[in-house]
Amino acid sequence: MRVLIGIIGALIVLGTFSSVLRTLVIAQPTRSSFTRVLHKMVQVPFQFLADRCSTSEGKHRALTPVAAVSILFHLMGWLVALWAGYATLQAAVSGYGALDALRETGVALFTLGFASGHRVGLTVLDFCAAATGPIVIGLQVGYLPTL
Repeated sequence: MRVLIGIIGALIVLGTFSSVLRTLVIAQPTRSSFTRVLHKMVQVPFQFLADRCSTSEGKHRALTPVAAVSILFHLMGWLVALWAGYATLQAAVSGYGALDALRETGVALFTLGFASGHRVGLTVLDFCAAATGPIVIGLQVGYLPTL
């Protein structure tokens, strides 16, 4: 069972990295289904408001924040997905329960400190998760000038 949980966690982490790379790094305009879903979640409410406006100026004003909100929403979505993926890996490697694995991974991913015990597998996962947060945020910040 722990092997299956580990595979699921690895797929979540790798899928999220694929989404980040396809959205922020690869020059071709390829988006993953994850980013498409996130973008739709942002776009639909703003489009709903814009459709209720009678003037083109009102529609423009309603749709203006979509890009900025979308960027923040993507960042949060990626970080939450990575947090869930690393927590699932953490649970598979350590045998922790869900809450302990989320706490352990959250401490590492959001670089709040170093909370793991003296087990090598947990330490390696903590270092991977600790590197992930700043990398994803750095890629997102580096992407901003292209907008």
